[in-house]
Amino acid sequence: MRIVPILLTLAGFAAAQTTITLGGDTTPAIRPLLGINNGPQPSGDGTVDFTTRFQDAGVNMIRMHDYNGPMDMTLIYPDQNADPSKDSSYNWTQSDVTWKRVLDGGFEPYIRIGYSNNVRPVTNQTNWAAAAVAIVRRYTDATRWGRNAVRYVEIYNEPDSRTFWTGTNAEFSTLYIATAKGLKSAFPSLKIGGCGFTGTQYDPLPNVAQGQFLRPFLAAISAAGAPLDFFSWHTYTNNPQDLATGAQYFRSQLQAYGYGNVESILSEWNTDFEGPNGGDAALRTGARGSSILAASWIVLQGTDVVYSMLYRSSDPSANLPTFYGLWYTDGRPKPAALAQTLFSQMSKYTTRVSATTSGAALTVLAGRNANGERAVLIANTGTTAGSWTLNGTTGSGSVYKMQEISGSATSIVSSTLGSLSASIPAYGVQLVTISSGPSAVISAIAGAGGSVPAVASISPNGYFTIYGSGFAPAGT
Repeated sequence: MRIVPILLTLAGFAAAQTTITLGGDTTPAIRPLLGINNGPQPSGDGTVDFTTRFQDAGVNMIRMHDYNGPMDMTLIYPDQNADPSKDSSYNWTQSDVTWKRVLDGGFEPYIRIGYSNNVRPVTNQTNWAAAAVAIVRRYTDATRWGRNAVRYVEIYNEPDSRTFWTGTNAEFSTLYIATAKGLKSAFPSLKIGGCGFTGTQYDPLPNVAQGQFLRPFLAAISAAGAPLDFFSWHTYTNNPQDLATGAQYFRSQLQAYGYGNVESILSEWNTDFEGPNGGDAALRTGARGSSILAASWIVLQGTDVVYSMLYRSSDPSANLPTFYGLWYTDGRPKPAALAQTLFSQMSKYTTRVSATTSGAALTVLAGRNANGERAVLIANTGTTAGSWTLNGTTGSGSVYKMQEISGSATSIVSSTLGSLSASIPAYGVQLVTISSGPSAVISAIAGAGGSVPAVASISPNGYFTIYGSGFAPAGT
C-alpha cells in the first residue's frame, strides 16, 4: 500500500490556520534522500571545498556528474579508437583527485558513465563499453583506494535529450545493452542501471509523444536480456506533486516491460528554471525555492524512490547566482542548502507517524526516533503567511523546539515554543521537534520504580540539579 503525503499547497495559495493531528506509526519508513550532484571539490571559478558543508548538511551520496572533465569519458577515454585494454589509453589524473575527495569526505560515490556538458558522439560502441568496464574496475579497486565504496553504476545521462545523445533511439539501446552486459559480467555484485531519463517522458513537451524514447528502450533491453538493476530519472519542477506523478509513471512503464521490481532512483531534481536573464532570484536565492524543495522532499517520502540526488552542489560561476546550486561559489548557503540540512535532521526520525490536516493546506511529514521523540517537517509553498496547531503529541514536561527557514536566510533560526502552535511565513519551512524535558525524565524514573529526590533547579538548557537521598532504582 502506498502512503500518499499530506495535501500540498500550490504556489499562490493563502495558508491560513491549519490543524495538524498526529496518530500512530505508519509506513513507509522515512528515508535519507540526501544525495547531491557534483562536489565536494570547488566548482567552476570557485575556490571553496565543500566537504565540511556537505557533512554538516547530511549529504550521504554524490553522483559523479557535471564536473565537466573529471569522471567524463571525454577526459578519461578521449580517443574511442584507442585500445581499451591498455592503461595508456586513459587519462586518470584529474578524475583520481575528484574521486579521492569524495572518499575522504566519507560520501558514497554513485558512478555515472558518460558525459557532462562536454558530450562527444559515441563512434565506437565496442570500445566505449569496454572503457566503461575499465573505469569501474579502477574505482572499485580497494587496494588503490583503501576500500570499495561503489554500489551503483549508472550508464549515461539523459539519452532522451538531444543535448546528450544525438544518435538514434536504437543506437542508444545497443550501447546500453553492450555496456550493461559487460559491466554485469565483470562486476556481478554491483547494481547496473540507468539512464537518467528526463521528465519529458511523463510530462512531454509540445509535439512530443509521452514515453517515445523510453518505451522502445525498455522493449529493446528486455528482448536482449540486458541487466537493469535500477532505473534512474530526472525532473525539474515547481509543483511538488510532479515527483509523485513521475515516480508512478516510470513504475508503470517498468512493470509493463518486465522490470517491475527494479529500484527507482531520482538522480537529478530541483526546481524548474523561471525568468529571463539567468533565472528567478526569488526561486534560486530566496525561500520560495527552499519551500518547494521541502514540499517535494516530503512528497518523495510517499513514493518508491530509494535514493535521490539534488542538482547541484554550488553554482558553476559567481556570475550565475540564480543557477541550480545549493551554495554560492564562495561557500555561502542558499535557503535550499539550509533546507537540505533540515531534511537530514528529519531523516533521523525514521519511523513514520501518520498526520492529517484540517483547514488551510500545508505539506507535512511526521516521524519518531527510537527514543520515542517526534519531529514534524512543515512547508508552506504559498504566498501568504499562516499558522498551525499540532495535536496528538503533547506530554508532561515535553520540550518543543523549532528551526525555521524564511526569506533570503543564510542561516537556520532556532527557537523554543511555549506550546505546539506557531505562525509560518509565506514560503516558510519549519522543523518542529518534541522531546522529553527534565520533569518527563523524572516521571519516567519514578514509573520504573526509582526513588526520585526533589529537583532544586532547572537551567534554561534543560539541565537539572537534585538533592535528597535514595536516587537509585529500588532494590539496589
